[in-house]
Amino acid sequence: MSDLYLNQDSIIGDLVFLRPTAQDWQGQIIARATAGPYCHVQVRVAADAVIEARARGVTRSALAAPPPEEDVAHIGWTLEGARLAHALTWLRRQVGQRYDWLAVLADGVKTALPAALGSRAPFLVAPSRLDCSELAARFLTLAGYMWLPDEQMMTPQRVSPNDLARALKPAPACAARNVPTPAPEATVS
Repeated sequence: MSDLYLNQDSIIGDLVFLRPTAQDWQGQIIARATAGPYCHVQVRVAADAVIEARARGVTRSALAAPPPEEDVAHIGWTLEGARLAHALTWLRRQVGQRYDWLAVLADGVKTALPAALGSRAPFLVAPSRLDCSELAARFLTLAGYMWLPDEQMMTPQRVSPNDLARALKPAPACAARNVPTPAPEATVS
């Protein structure tokens, strides 16, 4: 997997979570309906690029700026090389697929539905389309990442960005990679 390592702060396969801005009313609704701070998730495929599902469909996009450390799940380094390569190939083939607006609608109305229906109402999911969290959950499953709860692994279309964030617990890069924190420099008197 060393050929996939980019640098201390960026690894292929990491998930990047996005929070809604003050002007993003749709993102605020998604974050509120899914009980967390996030409205979107992306899969990092290069130091400066992600693959994500947006309103225009699944696209490869440039990272405008490095994401805040607390909004990144540093899991790429834990993924085995051959499975990661397979998952990345699948992910790249998804570019151009249509966006799953029904899943977003399900997130929006789930607060009015009985809790027994789970994270999303299964009758509002279009299986041939993807939303951002379904794209990320399927990528993780194909890459062999087994830390997701069993129900979410079996039904990735029922996962929200906040479900993923809670399951993966984004952590600072040094802690996630067991990299020792640099010791403070000694002062000379």
